[in-house]
Amino acid sequence: MQAHWLIRRGNRKVAVMVLGWASGPELLAHIRPEGYDILTIYEYRNIGDIVSATQHDTASTDTTSACGAEGAASKEGSPHKNGAAPENGRPEGTGTDGRDPVTDSDGAYGAGSFIIYTHSELAAMKEAITHYPYRLLAAWSFGVWAAERLFGDTLFDKAVALNGTPIPADETTGIGARRLGVTLRGIEKSGLAPFNRKAYGPYADLAGTAQSARTPADHTAELATLTALSSEPYRPSVCWTTAIVGIEDGIFPPENMFRYWGKRAIAVTSPHYPFGDENILKILF
Repeated sequence: MQAHWLIRRGNRKVAVMVLGWASGPELLAHIRPEGYDILTIYEYRNIGDIVSATQHDTASTDTTSACGAEGAASKEGSPHKNGAAPENGRPEGTGTDGRDPVTDSDGAYGAGSFIIYTHSELAAMKEAITHYPYRLLAAWSFGVWAAERLFGDTLFDKAVALNGTPIPADETTGIGARRLGVTLRGIEKSGLAPFNRKAYGPYADLAGTAQSARTPADHTAELATLTALSSEPYRPSVCWTTAIVGIEDGIFPPENMFRYWGKRAIAVTSPHYPFGDENILKILF
């Protein structure tokens, strides 16, 4: 799994952006919300190795969030309040010695990428997030499922799902296992270009830029991994406050997303890729 930090000294807010399959931080290059540090999560070929088996109740097949329609900040036991200063008095995003526990930086703030191989590295990344007084989770497409498996035990002040659900392999609340199999075979045969046109619409060239650092085999392996792992039963536990549903989404059926999210759904006129719409960015930030 890969991650990318954009770190700005003094920011009290963090936006954790969990992207979908075959994505990269280039898809968010135009997003620079005032007052936020941004952590981008993507590329999930090894996600099964780094997620703790005890993080979720994998014996459950419950497809509704344990938080129901409640917001993320309403979860009992929240260790912080919106806008409050960190109790430990350290700069946001730093560890006990003043150094960032992920980037190992004590003053050279800026963009940085890293790969997470182990559960301990995942824990260090999550520890960095907890020192921000305000935390936003924004997960897109398969990233909604990935966010559940990575951050189900992390409290956020706001959690927004974009064109996805925590149950992507389900025929009624996601893409469906059969359709995922068709998509994988189509990409193996014809490459990513047809998928990009369908998923990104006018932003298909941007998708190609984000995908260029990895091989076609990398992308198909990632989708195969996500398809297999998302078919396993588990209990969603992220307290999603809002779900954005693009009515022009050609990947996740909008009717399935509306069925899963209910009153939390906000309908927008958008293709599967949502981050080109300024109105969606206003909902996020």
